[in-house]
Amino acid sequence: MKIPLEEVQAWLKVINPTHLSIVSRKMIDSLKSESLSDRNVENLIQDVLNFTRKSVDPLEYAEALTHCAVVRETNNDLKSALDYMKTAADLYQGNNYKYAVVLWMLGWIEWRLLENRKAYVNWIDARDLLKSIVASLSKTRKAVYFEQIPWFLERIDEMNQELVLQPEEAYMWINLFEPSNLNETALLFRDLLDQRIAQDKGASAYKIMQAMQELFEDAPDYLTTPEVLVEAGLAAHQLGIDYESELLLKKAVGLYKPESHQQASVLWMLGAVRLNMEDNVVEAVRNWERSIEIFERIPDRLKPRERESYREWKHVVMPLLRKAMEGALSGYA
Repeated sequence: MKIPLEEVQAWLKVINPTHLSIVSRKMIDSLKSESLSDRNVENLIQDVLNFTRKSVDPLEYAEALTHCAVVRETNNDLKSALDYMKTAADLYQGNNYKYAVVLWMLGWIEWRLLENRKAYVNWIDARDLLKSIVASLSKTRKAVYFEQIPWFLERIDEMNQELVLQPEEAYMWINLFEPSNLNETALLFRDLLDQRIAQDKGASAYKIMQAMQELFEDAPDYLTTPEVLVEAGLAAHQLGIDYESELLLKKAVGLYKPESHQQASVLWMLGAVRLNMEDNVVEAVRNWERSIEIFERIPDRLKPRERESYREWKHVVMPLLRKAMEGALSGYA
């Protein structure tokens, strides 16, 4: 992730002031001292949480949990960080701005734990919440609220730039302009697969993934097979098996109609998966270059009404794709 967890945590007090008391702030500042031993860090975290848990303001405890989660994540204690963020998210419900920030943090930690599906769900929920805040603020006549809009738009733009690096984001584009080719049986398999991944039943999900591929390997509709491969490829990524995801998505790219929107979308997915793998940046960028080339040429083949709709989509998405590719190249260099 490009946005550091500590930076996201700082978003909590940009619009609304901190809920931390002077005492809890001093304790948290002490937590960030590099001279503390592991034992002292552990003891101080417990002191901070015990102190703020007794606060009359439940959001003081919630905010303290986010600070402690950052410390835990820095020390690679991701399970504890995850538990803290889940509790904080529960406490922030009802405050859309802070809840959105905490959901993004929660997704960040889930992503580090290779819980990719859960991470993406929390990220898009966070982005959608900020979009709803902007929509509400746009209707206000009070300058103090209207002036907050640019800050929220900047955060949404940062989120969009992060999300375009995830295979799930490009997966959402595949059937954006044409309906899915999955029949009722395939859709049942897809829903069951999604359910098993959400329930952390990896072994069961993998068996369903394999059965789905075998069943639809020679589907009568030639567009069904690549779409099934995409479903399996995404599932493999969400199960943390990127090498298998890469193979499945590469196969799907070869089966989709050349130069189609679906092929370009899956090429972007493939690049995003490869970017997560070691020593695969060059291949990822090649996939993304090819994806952009196809997206750019598609409007020329469309009817006038379809062309306008597609160009509107491109106007939003293409700057994100180009910026993502530039970022990948600069990181490689």
